[in-house]
Amino acid sequence: QLQSIFIYVINRFTDYIPTNDDETVNVDAIDGLIGAVSKRFPAVISEKQNLSSDLINHFRLTLNRIELGINENNELLSQIKVKYYEMFETIKENIHILESAHNMHLSEDEIGFMTLYFVRAIDKHNETMESNVLIICNTGRGAAKLLSSRIINNIPEVHVLGIGAPEIIDNFMKDNQEIHLIISTIPLDNDL
Repeated sequence: QLQSIFIYVINRFTDYIPTNDDETVNVDAIDGLIGAVSKRFPAVISEKQNLSSDLINHFRLTLNRIELGINENNELLSQIKVKYYEMFETIKENIHILESAHNMHLSEDEIGFMTLYFVRAIDKHNETMESNVLIICNTGRGAAKLLSSRIINNIPEVHVLGIGAPEIIDNFMKDNQEIHLIISTIPLDNDL
């Protein structure tokens, strides 16, 4: 048993890079849980690789902890259930995927821990998401291209959809393109 505790401590405080050959964690079940949660929270898919790796690491430690009879209470559980209610409930509804693959019951404490990984994945997705921008200028395309270049160089999260006169706004709206921001050097009609 001392060897098992030693392995648990080493795993707990070191990074482990999982492979599909990991014998302790059913990787397909982790991916199944991610897939089920992504139906309600599609942003999760963009961070699937990192999320899967994090969940495999976490769940491997959970399995070690359970095997050693170590109970870990989630001190943040009540806050997680309030702040991330929808995510917590979605994972709770789908936790059977992991439970059946590992023939065990997972507590709400464990669901709370997993909730934080999913929330972090969505936060990472939101941080890296580009904003679609139109640049409106009536002084000519040269000035608009210079403005576009400066914006892109200073705000790399920006994706410039188009550059031109105010009339291009209607074209992009007709094409159902999602515009997050319009940057204009001239006054625009308030009907936008």
